[in-house]
Amino acid sequence: MINLFLRVYVAILLSFVGAWIATDWALEEYFADFLEWENRIVAGTSAAALHREMAIADFEQRRKALQEASKNHLYHADLELISEIEFTPEELAELAAGNPVFYTEMGYFRDTLEMFVPDLDPDHVVYLRLGDHYMEPYVTHQATLFGAVFLICAVMLLLIIAPIVWHLRALTQTVQSFGLGQLGARATVGGPKAVAELGTAFNTMANQLQQARLHQEVMTHAVSHEVRTPLARLRLSLDMVEDCPMSEEVAAFVANMQADVDDLEHLSDALLSWAKTAAAQQNLDTAPLTLPEDCADTINNLAMLEPQIPILVKAAPSFQARGNATLLNRALDNLIRNAQKYGARRIQVTFDQSDGRVFMLVDDDGPGIPEPERERLFAPFACLDESRSRSSGGFGLGMAIVERVFAAHQGKARIEDSPLGGTRIACDWPKELS
Repeated sequence: MINLFLRVYVAILLSFVGAWIATDWALEEYFADFLEWENRIVAGTSAAALHREMAIADFEQRRKALQEASKNHLYHADLELISEIEFTPEELAELAAGNPVFYTEMGYFRDTLEMFVPDLDPDHVVYLRLGDHYMEPYVTHQATLFGAVFLICAVMLLLIIAPIVWHLRALTQTVQSFGLGQLGARATVGGPKAVAELGTAFNTMANQLQQARLHQEVMTHAVSHEVRTPLARLRLSLDMVEDCPMSEEVAAFVANMQADVDDLEHLSDALLSWAKTAAAQQNLDTAPLTLPEDCADTINNLAMLEPQIPILVKAAPSFQARGNATLLNRALDNLIRNAQKYGARRIQVTFDQSDGRVFMLVDDDGPGIPEPERERLFAPFACLDESRSRSSGGFGLGMAIVERVFAAHQGKARIEDSPLGGTRIACDWPKELS
């Protein structure tokens, strides 16, 4: 808000000062003759007021009288030698004829007028100057006036900008929360009309997106559940058929059907896991975690499934963090299973903390993932062809689930090159969730 306030305030001040200078210049040009005439009248009136002092015959007494008289008036009066003043021949001729000579200076804060009047002594002139004596109080008055104007402008501008900035900040926080997966976040509608309309538009969009997301999750959850019943009947039927005598050709056909049923069950499980992750993302329950101990069971269970591929765990001394243990273990399960499918000889899981963030890294020494394909793999049902395809037992939901889990934890999952030569999945999230 400070930057916006300063920019607008400086713009207003520059506009005000520029308009003031331009207006003053224009009026001065237009009224120059009038202002000069007015100043001459003022000077003439001041000189006429000194006629008694100017008529004193003695030079020193006359000078002293002029100086004393000017102490109580808004002008300075004294006697000056003509030879010490650079008069033009025309001005000297005016003085010789008994006429006064004027010098006028127009300024922003004051006008200064100098007038020279013939004196009783032909070698001297009465020097009368208006401006110096009233300059200081006038400038103080003007400075106070303009300072008060600028201060009032600042206060009024602050009163105008503060509600706008406050509502925009609140809207920004709501949008950030919505982007982190809190689809129930809504903007508080209020403030200036333009900001209120923006908040209303965001809420309308958020309602539509939340409804679409809800329908999608209900469909996914329903499909994954509803598919289980016919799959169970189909598997039971296939098991009964396997108990009957059959030719080798029919046996191979039944075995293929069993493999297809297995794939469908895996897909149903993946869809159900996806739906559960999405539901948990809406209302993330977190608790204190101790890492890596709270992930040890997941790692040990998966290590027993593929004993020929060792899993090395590297971790700093046990440390505390905050998160949802169920979701984090689900994500770690997907990452290790991926590494087991595509890792050639070894897997490494690393837990670490730094700068208030928790890092979980899963490395394998498999074929790796081309950089142009990395971001795409976080989309649902995205698979690489050939080595990382559905033929290896995946449906492309594992990485999407991982991405959702860490997004719910206000973190991020990235695919990088592994120091083991294959792929590294680097995940991090704040140690203390807000």
